[in-house]
Amino acid sequence: MAINNDQLETWANAPGSAKPQFTHEQIRKALSQSAALKSRDYEVFLQGSYANSTNVKIDSDIDVVVQLNSDFSLHSSTARKLIREGMLHGRDLKRQDGSTYCTIYLTAENKEFLKKYPKTSKIKMTFVDPQGK
Repeated sequence: MAINNDQLETWANAPGSAKPQFTHEQIRKALSQSAALKSRDYEVFLQGSYANSTNVKIDSDIDVVVQLNSDFSLHSSTARKLIREGMLHGRDLKRQDGSTYCTIYLTAENKEFLKKYPKTSKIKMTFVDPQGK
């Protein structure tokens, strides 16, 4: 099947950045207004073919990543011990040369750990009835 020159020209041109950039900013804005995320450390960034400018205009999507930066306050040696014991399961994200740049821990793969070590708030709150009751 031959591909005509018009189709090749369409694929060769990257999409305009206005619509994808608007979408990205709208997602950032919505997350910044979320009460659930106010006290969380997170990042929002583009990933994939659009971010790398290797997308095909007509069949393109935009991969927006919302990454929650939470480590459960585990010391790295404790995490390694829990992994060795089979209590904690991580997935290594690797560079092209095979070196690990990040380990992620998925909730679905760590239910036993989360049950045994539930996340507790570091902020202690005491509610006081103004009338002393």
